[in-house]
Amino acid sequence: ARAVTVLSSAVVGEKHLRLNVRHKGAAKKAIAFGMAGLKPSNGYGYDLAFIPYIDTWNGVGELRLKVLDFKESS
Repeated sequence: ARAVTVLSSAVVGEKHLRLNVRHKGAAKKAIAFGMAGLKPSNGYGYDLAFIPYIDTWNGVGELRLKVLDFKESS
C-alpha cells in the first residue's frame, strides 16, 4: 500500500513495532516484528508491504496487518 498515514507507533517487547495506520479512510492495527529501530514519524506517508491476518482474542477476530517492510513514500 502506498502513502499510508501512521497514526501512532510504539516499541513492544524491545524488538517489535506496533503501528496504527490509515489508508484511504480505513484505519488498521499493524505489527512489524524485529523493526523497533525503524520507528516512523506519526502522520507521515509510508509505503508498506504487509500480509493481512485475523488476530483472535477471547473468540473475537480482528483484521490486522503483519508488516514485512516499509519506507517513506516518495
